[in-house]
Amino acid sequence: MIMFLPHKYCSSYAEIQKGVLYIYRVSRFRSLMFELTYLSKKSHCVYCGRKLRLSFKDSARTLDHMYPEAIGGVTITDNLAICCSSCNSEKRAMTVQEYLTFLSLPKKERSRYAKKVLSSRESIYYSTGFSLPSEWIEYVKTSSIRNVAIAEKRGNLYIKVSKFYEKYKNFPFPVIVDKKGIVLYNYAVYLYAKDKNIKKVPIIRLENVDCKDRKLN
Repeated sequence: MIMFLPHKYCSSYAEIQKGVLYIYRVSRFRSLMFELTYLSKKSHCVYCGRKLRLSFKDSARTLDHMYPEAIGGVTITDNLAICCSSCNSEKRAMTVQEYLTFLSLPKKERSRYAKKVLSSRESIYYSTGFSLPSEWIEYVKTSSIRNVAIAEKRGNLYIKVSKFYEKYKNFPFPVIVDKKGIVLYNYAVYLYAKDKNIKKVPIIRLENVDCKDRKLN
């Protein structure tokens, strides 16, 4: 996929040149996605329309995963929306469409609807593991993925992936890779697949991102 990027960005760990994001420090990937999203300069909450200050110090201004992390929502600019903290808290782990349906209901019916939506997640886990647009996802050979983003560390995220896979026989989220197949984020899925000799893994390939981290290349 071609990920949304602002026109300009330059720091010690990443820069944008001619529509391509060059990343020099993969360990900053998640915070980099937040920074790039904020650079879109949206001044209103995407959900309620509330005017927000553009200052990073505005506690009312936050970011929402439009496809929530509870169903595999990844931290890339295309899945992040600027909103107010009130809407973000109220939306919880609903998708945008689910949240809009929630808002359309009489207030006395909203709580029951939210509980029904959130309790239905188990069916997603057993079916596909996560719920993201199909056009974002590829399934590739585990052996085709290059260099793990954080040197083969098997910590809490690895444990989460292993428990999820053992129960549902699916992965909870895809690996994010650059155009060359270098892991940028969610590396634990790759590590677990490698350890268990699982032949294919789901990935999101960012075609306009090029990893230049010297530790990885």
